[in-house]
Amino acid sequence: MKNVKIKWLIAHQPERLFLRTANAFANALQKKKTNSMVELEIHTMSTYTEKYGAPRDHLLNLLNDGEIQMTQTEVSAYGLWNRNFMVFDLPFLFRDHDHCTRVVEGKIGQAMCQNLANNANMRGLAFTYSGGYRVIGSNEPINSLEDLKNLRVLSSLANPISQETLAALGAVATPHGGSNDNHGYAKIEDGLADATETTYIRFQGKHVLKTNHSMFLTTIAINNEFYQGLDSDLQQAIAEAALEAGHLERQWSIDEAQEFEEKCIENGVSITELSAAEMKEFRDSVMKVYDTWESQFPPGMIDHIRMQ
Repeated sequence: MKNVKIKWLIAHQPERLFLRTANAFANALQKKKTNSMVELEIHTMSTYTEKYGAPRDHLLNLLNDGEIQMTQTEVSAYGLWNRNFMVFDLPFLFRDHDHCTRVVEGKIGQAMCQNLANNANMRGLAFTYSGGYRVIGSNEPINSLEDLKNLRVLSSLANPISQETLAALGAVATPHGGSNDNHGYAKIEDGLADATETTYIRFQGKHVLKTNHSMFLTTIAINNEFYQGLDSDLQQAIAEAALEAGHLERQWSIDEAQEFEEKCIENGVSITELSAAEMKEFRDSVMKVYDTWESQFPPGMIDHIRMQ
């Protein structure tokens, strides 16, 4: 029986979200029958540093170079290698969670995962939420769209679509280092920003403007050279285990979001929902983002996603 070692590095906060996905993958893979004995090392930054020394480069560079074999991170990061991944950050692209599932688990999502290997030494395996719908979080109330104007709202440095979405609303999009610094909450505490684009299960402040304007999608990926060197039965087992873990993780995020809303008063958090008129204004305002980005994706891609 062939021995195979896989290093999976988690480099984002909150770590528990990523750890549970990696562990779900490990459990699913363990149940698969293959001709290989797999040793899966799941590391946070601290445990990786303790065993191997501080990572010498950014997460996806480590994956691309084969220093690690698997990871999970936001789609906008993969968009730096294959721009098509950024399509999933477009505002109001998905009608609901069922629509998102049909896209990411169907032909579109799986083709995108495979095509990542055309531009990099990595391939996607499955899509996860790590939070689900994006909202605007702050320590001060945001009661309307008007309140967003000129507000300094944090958004991932690697996510130009999110930055343009916020700017279209009149906010001042303020890039931060990504999910590894927990969506920049320290900048809010230090007075360098007023709010952050976030998700319920990443939220740390006191007030939420429930916009649900895009989906915070992440992707489980594997080094392609490593993957191609595996026996076909193990390749299939890894692909299936990743899809199972991704499906579980997305449902966990949905369940936690519901629990967050149910316990928000108990936890001292206020959630403001926009009126139907303001929600329409929100949607109309951010459609200009499509004008900028539609030509940067393959012809018909956005329409094809919407029709699923």
